[in-house]
Amino acid sequence: MIQVIISIDPSTQFLFEIINNLKSNRINIELTEIHPNDSSYSDSFRKISQFEKNSTIVFLGHGTNEQIYGGEKLPDFKKKEFIKLNQMNIFERQYLFALS
Repeated sequence: MIQVIISIDPSTQFLFEIINNLKSNRINIELTEIHPNDSSYSDSFRKISQFEKNSTIVFLGHGTNEQIYGGEKLPDFKKKEFIKLNQMNIFERQYLFALS
């Protein structure tokens, strides 16, 4: 199974084509959506920390070399850091592909 993480905001909607293609090709995925609110940020972080080790993880969203971001819905919720560099050990012993 592939763990797919996607930040939900208007600029990432086109990335659902990737998710739809994986599903249409019968690739088993589990989807984690980071919605633009604090509870989704914390719930998603907790869920990711419980992924089985040696999982394949695909992150779809925004990021820099210092952090990855969660969802955004302007003007109500501006995107902010989801996982900072010093928290990247959450992906320890995982196979991570980040498209950001």
